Amino acid sequence: MLGKQLMLCIFFIVLILKQLLSGYCVGEFSDDSEEMNKKRTEVEEDILRLMGFLDHPKNLDKVPLRKRSASEFLTSAYEYTRKSANKKEDSFSSERTKRGIGNFVLTDRDYRLIDESDVMISFVAQRSRANIGKPNRISRMNFDVSSIGIDEIPTHGELRLYRGSNILGKLRNRKFRLSAYQISQPSPGFKSRYFINSINVTANYEGWIILDITETLSDWIRNGYDNHGLRITTEIYKDFRTEVKPENIGIVGFDGDPEKHTFMVAYYRENGNKSIQLNIQNITNKLRQKRSVTFPERLTEKLTSFDKEISSNPCTNVDYYVRFKDLHFNEWIIAPDGFNVGYCTGECTISVGSNVDNSNHAIIQTVLHSVYPKQIPLPCCVPIKLSPMSVLYFANHDQVVLKKYHDMVLDKCGCR
Repeated sequence: MLGKQLMLCIFFIVLILKQLLSGYCVGEFSDDSEEMNKKRTEVEEDILRLMGFLDHPKNLDKVPLRKRSASEFLTSAYEYTRKSANKKEDSFSSERTKRGIGNFVLTDRDYRLIDESDVMISFVAQRSRANIGKPNRISRMNFDVSSIGIDEIPTHGELRLYRGSNILGKLRNRKFRLSAYQISQPSPGFKSRYFINSINVTANYEGWIILDITETLSDWIRNGYDNHGLRITTEIYKDFRTEVKPENIGIVGFDGDPEKHTFMVAYYRENGNKSIQLNIQNITNKLRQKRSVTFPERLTEKLTSFDKEISSNPCTNVDYYVRFKDLHFNEWIIAPDGFNVGYCTGECTISVGSNVDNSNHAIIQTVLHSVYPKQIPLPCCVPIKLSPMSVLYFANHDQVVLKKYHDMVLDKCGCR
């Protein structure tokens, strides 16, 4: 049901975009550019709401995507979801852990979490005030999760730190334990800390170290006032009692390669595209009003004529590519550059040699229509195959989001 509603809503959006973006009636509105700009703004707002965006992101630098670990990770995750949706995984899946996607080497564990999640948000680690003036120090860090609603609790949260080859001589070839603590109840000269998780790291390991911090992330979201960051400790094997500075054992600090900076990832599952479903009825009603009331009469006549011309043909899908650049969304949407909304149109009639996908019920209904044309309508030309679409975008300067939209792209139409 949601898929049909979504395609109906997108169809109305397409009709509006024909007027506003494609120059369908260029010249007829040249004397009223203010009105056109107003309509264009309304369309942008409607599409944003449809996709779950309430507003353009704030505090966003208009610069190309930086080569930072947090955004690189989600860029690789996006490439994986895109290739999965396009069903190009034959050779891709067999070699995926060896070569990775993009610039970030993903593992089977990463693929599982990506497959199970509808939304992923990455947070860049911020330098703690305690480490100001010490750019290499990574023992203390903060994460800003204030933009996350208190009811948006993640299914999984993880901290990712990179261990490189820049290790203090006497600490080479030494195993160590890396632990994370949640800092709470600040007071002068003292901070309480609560153990979160730890992992033992082999002497020669180089790569990403991952810690599960789901409970801490959830606590920060519920109780933002108690978010005082994390403390990281590294202790040398054998008894794990000799603590050393994380940067001395190879953990990349804030002054290191941006592609290896520490970051956090939150994973979410959405129940039935709730954020889209909540807004779709209001948007559909609004777009119906726009088409019947605010559209100039001459344009309405042209669209009606266009609809009749198309509907005289057999049921088929019509492509229509919406570019985010045309809507000025490209300033904060990293990928894709747009998407093919498409819509179904045409008549459902049974004929010899027809390539239309008719269900058995549609065939029977067509026969009944031929006998009782006034009582029984013809079958409807509707979407019968839809694909998901993923969107990678900046939520703000320090947060990147990967969101999946199920049943978003039209693949095939049929009579039902």
